[in-house]
Amino acid sequence: MSQRTADSTVWYELLENSPQPVYFLSDRRNIVYCNGALGTWTGTDVDQLIGRRVDYATHSGQPAAPGLAAGLCPPPAVFGGHFSRGHASCMSRDGKLMHRRATFVPVRAGRNDGAAYAVFTILDAHDLDAATMAADLAEESSEALHWAIQRFHARQTEQYALQHLVGQTPAIRRVRAQIELAASTTSSVLIVGPLGSGCSRVARTVHYLRARAHPSLLLPLNCALLNSDAVGRAMEKLAQQESRRDAVTLWLQNVDTIGWDVQPYLADRLRTLPESVLLMATSRDDLLARVDEQPFREDLYCRLATLTITLPALPARLPDIPLLVQASIEELNREGGKQLAGMNAEALDLLAAYPWSRGLDQLHEVVREARQSATGHEITPHDLPATIRHAAEMAAHPPPRDEKIVLDEFLGRIEVELIARALRRAKGNKTKAAELLGMTRPRLYRRLEQLDLAPSNEIPDRPDSDGPVAH
Repeated sequence: MSQRTADSTVWYELLENSPQPVYFLSDRRNIVYCNGALGTWTGTDVDQLIGRRVDYATHSGQPAAPGLAAGLCPPPAVFGGHFSRGHASCMSRDGKLMHRRATFVPVRAGRNDGAAYAVFTILDAHDLDAATMAADLAEESSEALHWAIQRFHARQTEQYALQHLVGQTPAIRRVRAQIELAASTTSSVLIVGPLGSGCSRVARTVHYLRARAHPSLLLPLNCALLNSDAVGRAMEKLAQQESRRDAVTLWLQNVDTIGWDVQPYLADRLRTLPESVLLMATSRDDLLARVDEQPFREDLYCRLATLTITLPALPARLPDIPLLVQASIEELNREGGKQLAGMNAEALDLLAAYPWSRGLDQLHEVVREARQSATGHEITPHDLPATIRHAAEMAAHPPPRDEKIVLDEFLGRIEVELIARALRRAKGNKTKAAELLGMTRPRLYRRLEQLDLAPSNEIPDRPDSDGPVAH
């Protein structure tokens, strides 16, 4: 073995065994080498990292690990031969943005003076906390602005993380399992739920979870405003993205509102979508139940609903309200200012009695308003909006129900009662009872027969003090 080869082997072993992440970028910004420490930090297999291109931008259509395209690229000046110290970042599996200090060393990629530079990068062994990262980027440099945008996109991703779908009822546990299944595939997904059940949030959660393995641009399309021209324009936009080799997720919002005349046109265009276009739809109605009534095409439904996620209405998951309320309070606490510990049991009982016609959005609005009104360390019934308190009072003291009076039945019961009284007073004598009632004996017999009070039937035994037979 030559000395040169031996030295190369030693350097390779040193890099491979280094606890610090190390990687080489070609002059075209492709990762040509990285050690196991980088794979561990990014949560991605080394084999999947090799060959990936990194860009100094916060979005990229390149399939890569979360945050990789922006997080591992050095400032552009390094590729011009300028040594630099800065930062690298990546997105953790739970949606958190992680940072480390980085040293970027330009390496001439050719022998000519005009050759571009490759880059050797070594990262610190430990992540930076938020305060240290903020101190590093205190000045308004281009790097500080770059990472500010990166943090913004990270917060957007974190906002729709799966852990925000709190609850322990079987319905919401099933939803979380369905979301994880949808995020692991590229199949079309239909999300169905009533107003306020969180369809839009779930759709974005699926999109951001999928972005770990299949980054794509999210293209929302409101079907309530959709006509054949709008479908055509949307498909043209998709074709433009495809020409740039950008992956796209087409999100059909409120697909249950699409007109019957537009459905055939949309179904035809969806059949021609390239594989790089992922399909997602949200609906307030169960489209399958509507197929037999023919307001929604069966072939379009089948194209949209390879996987279906059904969201429960809030009244169907009342045991989850304490967790949902606590999550809302802590989310508001993160905005700064007033800090509350939670909501007391009496206030939670009032929320459980409310009908929640607008679901989760309405619950969050109520918690926000109550938090602003609270003067103690927790929300009490007095802090809740008046509508919540009044609804609970009405539920506890419902108005008396008006009984429906059917005149014939009412008069029939009175007639039976009068005949019974007359017979008791007459000690069963029909002639005397007829006299007491002011009718003939034959007429009394006919009425007894018509009212199913034949002589053999028992008449309730009541004292004469029931009152007069008639006046």
